[in-house]
Amino acid sequence: MVQRGRRAGYHNYSLNELMLLCNVVDKFKPLGRNMWEDAALEYNSRRERGWLERDFDSLRRKFRNLYGKPKPTGIYSEIPPKLRHIALAHNIQYAIEVKSGAHTSHDGFDRGQDDAHLLRDVDAVLAANDRNGTNDDDAAEEGAADNEDP
Repeated sequence: MVQRGRRAGYHNYSLNELMLLCNVVDKFKPLGRNMWEDAALEYNSRRERGWLERDFDSLRRKFRNLYGKPKPTGIYSEIPPKLRHIALAHNIQYAIEVKSGAHTSHDGFDRGQDDAHLLRDVDAVLAANDRNGTNDDDAAEEGAADNEDP
């Protein structure tokens, strides 16, 4: 029979462990398994006596769980200490996404505006390119011609 559930002696993460996890993840901003393994080594070397040693998969799951929770609202200094690790995890995850070049935001930095203004900006740039007689195909042909040997 296969046993399920937690291993013997398992404990939840304390607030201090969660803050250490956030600090280590912020330092490494891990994108893949190797970076998570390095983060786990750092976490385990900095953990206090009495804390369980955590593997990289446990740390990654816990961090994913933290930034999956709704971000607390308000100024960071006014967020209750028991929720600060969640706000910190959201900020760190954003930095990781920026580092990796992939970010999806549904609360946008466009201050609630619709996308019509973005489409107008794109149209204006395209119109300016048409007036100047340049487009992406012309630029690509010029780049190819520049690379040819005389």
